Amino acid sequence: MLRAELGPRGIDVTIVMPGSTRTPMLEEELRTAPPPTRRIIESTRILSADAVAAALLRAVARRRFEAIPGLDVSLSARAYRIAPRIGRAILDREARAAERR
Repeated sequence: MLRAELGPRGIDVTIVMPGSTRTPMLEEELRTAPPPTRRIIESTRILSADAVAAALLRAVARRRFEAIPGLDVSLSARAYRIAPRIGRAILDREARAAERR
C-alpha cells in the first residue's frame, strides 16, 4: 500500500526481510525460548546487523522493492512463493531435524 501511495510522488519503498539477526532481541529470544525453538533458530545461519544493513542499503541504491539478506533466506523465500506447499514441507522437516538435535 505504501509503495502504491508514494510511487507517484517519486518516492521508492524498500522492505527488508532478514532471517535471524544477531541483536539483543535475538539474544533474549534465545535465552527465553523453549528448547525446540532455540534449536531451530540456532540451526540456521544468523546474520550480523551490519550484514542486514548493508543488504538493505544495496537494495535501496538499486531501487529494489525487497531486500532479503542471505542467499539461503532469499532462495527459501522465493521458493516458498512459487510452491508454498513444498516450502512448508521443507520448513517442517527442518523443524523436526532441529528437535532431534
